[in-house]
Amino acid sequence: MNIFCAAAIVAMSLSGPAFAAMDEVETADGILNPEEMTLNYFANHYDFKNGKSTACMYGYAATKSGDHVNGNKIFDKCVQSGVDAAYAWKSYMYENGYGVEQNFETATDWSKRSADRGYKVGEYNYGLSLLRGLGTPKDIEAGKEWINKSAAKGFLDAQKLIDADYDTDVAIPDADERRVW
Repeated sequence: MNIFCAAAIVAMSLSGPAFAAMDEVETADGILNPEEMTLNYFANHYDFKNGKSTACMYGYAATKSGDHVNGNKIFDKCVQSGVDAAYAWKSYMYENGYGVEQNFETATDWSKRSADRGYKVGEYNYGLSLLRGLGTPKDIEAGKEWINKSAAKGFLDAQKLIDADYDTDVAIPDADERRVW
């Protein structure tokens, strides 16, 4: 298991009460609930410029626990540090309106930036946006090209989409029918 997956498992298992903002308490044995163990600390004080992309998983934990404000702060810092996955997460935040105003154009811009960095998830997401015309004019051929790039890098979801003749309903069932544009 790579360190990124391990960090994700730890972050997910710790999200919730363990990350709740509790006051520090000084005891004879030391400080309980130190600030450096909270999502707030990672969002507001952690130095993401140290090149540790695993710390960006705290953005994932924040988002999945509903703390979208801190999730966005963490992803912003990770983008500034050049962490490829953070670009895809920023797209996710804008597409769904998590901690930011929902904006499909901005979401697609983040996917494009991720794709331009050569990140296979970004290539896949940008390809989907082009196939669907979400936040950008629909461009089936360009969408297929981006999906193919992602599949060539081993992204299984991209290969599944190719196998389904680029039917976006395979990737995101009924999303376009449920979405109010």
